[in-house]
Amino acid sequence: MWVACFMTKKPTGIATLDAPAVSPHVYRQDVNQSLEYPIMTRLLSIAVAFLILSGGAMAAEPARIGEIMIEQAWARATPGKAPNGAAYFTLRAEGETADRLVAVASPVAQRTELHTHLMEDGVMKMRAIKAVEVTPGSPTVFQPGGHHVMLMGLKAPLVEGERFPLTLTFERAGSIEIQVEIEKIGAMAPMKGHGGHDSHGHGSHGQGQGS
Repeated sequence: MWVACFMTKKPTGIATLDAPAVSPHVYRQDVNQSLEYPIMTRLLSIAVAFLILSGGAMAAEPARIGEIMIEQAWARATPGKAPNGAAYFTLRAEGETADRLVAVASPVAQRTELHTHLMEDGVMKMRAIKAVEVTPGSPTVFQPGGHHVMLMGLKAPLVEGERFPLTLTFERAGSIEIQVEIEKIGAMAPMKGHGGHDSHGHGSHGQGQGS
């Protein structure tokens, strides 16, 4: 009698315990769905990694406040115990009115100042200045051996490939925070493509690591 209960239904009317039928289509659908989840997870991970890696390349894109365009913001990486660093960029007045850069600030340093190099008695010396003119028709370039933002009392080394915020305050246009891309130690110019126009190397009088 027990054997009969598990056999295929007979004409005699004996009850059967057949398993419910499963559609082949439903089975294939379940398998496909189970395979889709790991693939989607991997694609999402790749997309997130791409966004993280591409963030650095976008950090030094041009910025604008009023009629002032700020391009190619960069700095040199510093050795581990270097007390100072420097930041560079190009300013363009795109209107008809001149402006002046009157203040700079960054959380990476204890003090941030505008500096330039001046020739005194045949010797190139670095001096702090109160402001830098930005005039229409001629770019104002901050570069090694010229105008630069002095980062005094670095709180941590400037590391190649990273970036840091720098706030520029203009007399007319107001204040804007930009991102500064950190290049290798001893770099003379930003990498091609950082922040708009290409740039070329210029002479340096040592950064200490500061200018």
